[in-house]
Amino acid sequence: MIVVTGLRMDSSVIFIASGLVGAFAQRVVFVRQHFRHLRCDVAGAEAARTAGWQRLPKAAPVEPPVQYPEDTLTYLANVFNHKARDFYAKHGVKVIAAAYEAHEELGEASLMITKHCVRFSLSMCPKQAKGVQGVQGQVRAEPLTLIHGEDRLTLRFDCKPCEMHVVGSMRESVLKKAVAQPVTFYRAKPVGATPRA
Repeated sequence: MIVVTGLRMDSSVIFIASGLVGAFAQRVVFVRQHFRHLRCDVAGAEAARTAGWQRLPKAAPVEPPVQYPEDTLTYLANVFNHKARDFYAKHGVKVIAAAYEAHEELGEASLMITKHCVRFSLSMCPKQAKGVQGVQGQVRAEPLTLIHGEDRLTLRFDCKPCEMHVVGSMRESVLKKAVAQPVTFYRAKPVGATPRA
């Protein structure tokens, strides 16, 4: 028979049964009066845990703010609103370019940077060719072109960090539709706002 005589608290588990008498291979018998004592022990331990709990103090902000490692940000930092711009300016960034979605990057730009490499998939990777007899030094990471309808995207390869850049320019139709709209932040949902479908 197993009899639980008490409960104690532990840091990783809220409650641990102590004073187990007997072996688990034997039949477990619970007596009603034991449950009453267990319930009182649990309630007392829970009250003691709640009373002893203290909220950690809020960390004070670092003054002066930690400097951002770079002092110039390109469109790849995705700074699209004044809150992001203020954050980077506060942390020492001097030149902050707008996000690509702001339609200020009119020439060719990296639309996507990925670790998946088409050259690697086609076994045309210069890193794969290292040490291969007759091929070594002949495979170069020259740009490839993807054509989809009227869109032409250039694939440029940066082999040192093993990245593929999908490079393209903004479509004319997108530029014509683009309308500058200010972004407003609210602490709570504005009165009369309808949910978007």
